[in-house]
Amino acid sequence: RCISTSAHTSSSILVVDAPGFQNPASCGRTSGATFQDLCHNYTQERFQMLFHDTTFTAQTDRYAQENIEYGDVADEIGTPAPLIALIDKASSNCVVRTSQIDLRESDRRGLLWLLDEEAIFPGASDQSFLERLYAHYGDREYSQLLKKGAAADQFTLQHFQGTNPVTYSIQHWLKASRENPVMRQAAALLQESNKETLSRLFVFSRGPVSNTISGSVVGIEGSQSLRRASSIRRAFTTGTAGIKRKSVCLQVKFTVDGIIENLRRSKLRFVHCLLPQHNAGLCDLKASLMMPNNTNNSSEDILLNVPLVRSQLRGCQILDALRLHKQGFPEHLQYSEFRRRFAVLAPAEARAQAPVLDERAAVEVILAHLDLDSSVYRLGLSQIFFRTGAISRLEEQRDLVLTDVITCFQAHCRGYLARKKLEKRKVQETAIRCIQKNVRKFLGVREWPWWRLLVRVTPLLNVHRTEEELRTTKDELESVRARLERVEKERGYLKYENEKLESRLAEVTADLSEEHNTAHLAGERLEAEQAERMKLEKEVERLQANMRLVTTVNGKLEMERQALECEVVSVNNVNGDAEHDYDDAAEASLYKRKYDWCLREIELLKKQLKQQQEDDLDHLLLMKKQLEKKVSDAYEETEEQRQVVGQLKRKSQRLQAELNDLKILLEEQASRNNLLEKKQRK
Repeated sequence: RCISTSAHTSSSILVVDAPGFQNPASCGRTSGATFQDLCHNYTQERFQMLFHDTTFTAQTDRYAQENIEYGDVADEIGTPAPLIALIDKASSNCVVRTSQIDLRESDRRGLLWLLDEEAIFPGASDQSFLERLYAHYGDREYSQLLKKGAAADQFTLQHFQGTNPVTYSIQHWLKASRENPVMRQAAALLQESNKETLSRLFVFSRGPVSNTISGSVVGIEGSQSLRRASSIRRAFTTGTAGIKRKSVCLQVKFTVDGIIENLRRSKLRFVHCLLPQHNAGLCDLKASLMMPNNTNNSSEDILLNVPLVRSQLRGCQILDALRLHKQGFPEHLQYSEFRRRFAVLAPAEARAQAPVLDERAAVEVILAHLDLDSSVYRLGLSQIFFRTGAISRLEEQRDLVLTDVITCFQAHCRGYLARKKLEKRKVQETAIRCIQKNVRKFLGVREWPWWRLLVRVTPLLNVHRTEEELRTTKDELESVRARLERVEKERGYLKYENEKLESRLAEVTADLSEEHNTAHLAGERLEAEQAERMKLEKEVERLQANMRLVTTVNGKLEMERQALECEVVSVNNVNGDAEHDYDDAAEASLYKRKYDWCLREIELLKKQLKQQQEDDLDHLLLMKKQLEKKVSDAYEETEEQRQVVGQLKRKSQRLQAELNDLKILLEEQASRNNLLEKKQRK
């Protein structure tokens, strides 16, 4: 707020001084990193992602668009995107999934979103948040990013491309992520203060853009904030941000989004700061250097930790950026721009006099007359690309040619000016002769009485006329001053009212966007619930059909059982009259034996089915244990192979880098030889 100004952002310099990665364990603190350290590390990861996009992604995309071959330098370069997604990934649970894997991927949310949900959930604790975090990212595919800590309330994130593991302690995280209502009430109260200084100080915080951003970014304040912070406002009022803008932990993400969006619209320059020691800048390091009895370690070992510097260089991707800058073609110009700047190096007959239709052909003609080796440049579809230093050498040659041209031009200009000066001297000589003649005439008439009278009366006439003009001018000036003061007062009042109305309009716009997004999200959730309801209804219909089929089968079996019971009853009745009819008794005995045989058959089938089910279950459990053991062995073997492959990749990258450096040296040597041969021929 102290350095804010109403200047345009196009003519300002924005310096973003990030605190860097915070790793308390490297400085001897064993309690673990806090939530504030996570916010700092997340911000640094976003800045590193911006550096990756600007340095690698944008350059390789430009090469791909222009069909430029640059080698395989950027193929093995890592990206901090997976860790950033682990921290701030938002869920998309309003879309219907087709499989359980898709459902799990869609429900997986980032650390900040999980912390926000746990903060508003009643009865939640820090340990429940950690359990949810492990439930979302405890799989093996995320083992390279998230690991369990030594204590029960700790976890480790692999920051800085895995070169800076930071162990966090989740104590009091939920308390830190809950909003304090006193701050919001105090801001609203100070906005309505009777003191103009306080009300003007807090009137800008009424809109969706917080003073944290608008006060520290040049040009984003007052009435101009509606125009110059449009991208930041969109990040705060659209989508889920409009709904969650009151969340403390998610405010970190939205604030960083606004800063990154503002940086993307500017011309970036990155300055990387490396730590020579883990505790660099602390008092104990200075004290250790000043101790006279410290004979175990040399001052060089204390001042510089070589493995730490190497890991920082790997994490910052500085070496990869330098290799891509050296082996690629970082300098590029449009064909028309190159022809305009360096056509002067070509002979006059090679320069296009008429309007050029094919810019590439014209550039090729110019390059044919320049002392440039073909390995130094590449021709794209609309641009020409150069290696490092090629354009500077062309600029030096262009300066030499322009120096000769300017020297000739200066000679012509000096001749022209000398001729004009001679003509002026002739006119001055004529004027001097005329003045001398008039002076001689004046000396002849100055003693005459009528001349003295004329000299005394003429000034008196001019005095009266001058006083009248001065009085009129003073009156006009007073009226203009009064009107200016009145206009200034009206302007100040209107400006203040305009600022209040703009802030109110921004607040109403944010509320409207929030309501619209809430309604849209509710509609999407309703559609998802309807789809899930239709799916459940189909499942119920299928179960009902199965139930009807089972009921039918049970009815048939019941009827058969009743028929058999009737037969048994009839057989018993027949047995009662056995002394009267021997044949009926034999038939009844036959039916009874059939009935007993059916009962025994049913019992035997039940036992066989039960035994088969138990055998199948035991077999499946045994196979499951064997498969789990095989999977565990395969995973261990895969981890070993992954480590071996990683070592081989690093070795291959190192050898490839050395090979590329040798190729570049060979090309430079060949270019020098060609230049020497051309100079010898000349």
